[in-house]
Amino acid sequence: MASGNKLYESFSPFPGLRPFTPEESDFFFGRERESEEIFLKLLRSRFVAVTGASGSGKSSLVQGGLIPRIKSLSEAGETQWRIVNVRPGSDPLGNLAS
Repeated sequence: MASGNKLYESFSPFPGLRPFTPEESDFFFGRERESEEIFLKLLRSRFVAVTGASGSGKSSLVQGGLIPRIKSLSEAGETQWRIVNVRPGSDPLGNLAS
């Protein structure tokens, strides 16, 4: 098989089973409405829990959609946010506090 563009041989915009990361936000699409809804809730309450079944896309929604939006506003000087990524585990409140 003749080699075409090397980029296509070593890069895929789809992360497979792992979640999208903020650095891959350019490839994350189709959940803009949900990202906006969570963002607007954060503006009102400062805390939003994103819950759902395992594998439903919670982490991708937050990391690929929401966090890049927040970071772009912070970099533009429009607002300051502290982003904390917490995995609840067996001690959710303890993990949040640490």
